[in-house]
Amino acid sequence: MAISQKACSRCSKPVSMQTLPPISGTEGAYKLVLDGVSVMACAENHKRFVYPDLAMRLMDQVANPDVSGLYAATQRGLFKKRAYCAKCSIELPAGKPDSKDYRVSVSLADIPPVVVTLSAPVLKCAQCGTEQLPDTDDLLKYVFKAMVHSFRSAEIHAQ
Repeated sequence: MAISQKACSRCSKPVSMQTLPPISGTEGAYKLVLDGVSVMACAENHKRFVYPDLAMRLMDQVANPDVSGLYAATQRGLFKKRAYCAKCSIELPAGKPDSKDYRVSVSLADIPPVVVTLSAPVLKCAQCGTEQLPDTDDLLKYVFKAMVHSFRSAEIHAQ
């Protein structure tokens, strides 16, 4: 997908590509920092994504354990939900989760890589040692919302 050079949709002024300083967003116990996000900006500092689907491209990379190393436990149980390891399927110990930072460099065509750093609560599997989010739903509930908050904090719009 090519980067659109069309004029700003808010003020009709020409745009150019800029790289933002680190931006961050928080949702619950999840904090996400995006470093090196490229945007199209005009002289009035109206910003839009270089790709309309930039947020989804970044989230796809974060949610892919082969790329990010970020695993998420599955929840099972009819009445009482319990967390099970994403790798070996053993029940994870209940208790207060630890915190871990995940760092992913996402390379996209025509722009510099975006470095995504996620600070998240994790449970550690007693059998295989895998650290993972307490629930797969946390990716959508918290991680994606933290990403949205980071874009909003920088006033980036999907023009």
